[in-house]
Amino acid sequence: KEVIRAAGLETGHLKPFSRCTRCNVPTVTVSKADVAGKVPDYVWQNTDTFHICNGCRHIYWRGSHTQKVLTVLACF
Repeated sequence: KEVIRAAGLETGHLKPFSRCTRCNVPTVTVSKADVAGKVPDYVWQNTDTFHICNGCRHIYWRGSHTQKVLTVLACF
């Protein structure tokens, strides 16, 4: 919250989960088949949408933390 306020950002312009948390490169949507064998079995069985970083190739999906972060951002 402090950074957003200090930078004078408008929350409507925020794009949470759109950049890699490791190298800050934008992520792109990939098919479930593209990540077969690269994510935990439980995630594979219960998730249909995946994103990958074109920089470091880290794979992302919406986990339990996603709603918590969105709730915090909604406080603005």
